[in-house]
Amino acid sequence: MKDRTVEYGVVAKKIWETMLRVGHSLDIDSGGFYDSRSGAINVWASPNDKPDGWEDVEITCGALNYPRSYVGGVLGEYDDNFQTVHLTLDVSPYGRWDKERFRSPVTDAEVEWLRMKVSDLIGLSMKEMQLQQGDGIYCQYCDRPIKVSLLNDFLHHLTEIHGVQVNAVVLGESTIVETNAGMIRI
Repeated sequence: MKDRTVEYGVVAKKIWETMLRVGHSLDIDSGGFYDSRSGAINVWASPNDKPDGWEDVEITCGALNYPRSYVGGVLGEYDDNFQTVHLTLDVSPYGRWDKERFRSPVTDAEVEWLRMKVSDLIGLSMKEMQLQQGDGIYCQYCDRPIKVSLLNDFLHHLTEIHGVQVNAVVLGESTIVETNAGMIRI
């Protein structure tokens, strides 16, 4: 059993601001796991990506576009100089609580799953910051930016070097490449 609120750590202000933007681009309404519209970042589970112990939790669409269930969020509190942000996890696994009809203790697995999702978001945010510096397009398979002249060059790289099938490219605030291996945010 864990407390509902768990300290995560401290990040630079720029990383937190990038986390909010990346979380918005990977929004639950677009098939992602995040919702950062409120200034905090809410994190949702899907039927295929959920905490251990959630085998019996039914995850449905409800009022959302995709089946999701709220696990918790990460709250950011700026320091006095607005240079760093203290992150706190608020673990509130509503899907499991609704099923049991009462608020049960938070499990270690729920805390670790939420911690992993926040770590993933921090990693994506740091890669986003690298891309903004003009290093190329980050390739998750190579784990480094790939210098390309056109988006088509990157798509060719994915198919020829990594054997990934590109199904669609969605252009918007951020570009999403839909592949047979999942979504890639550029």
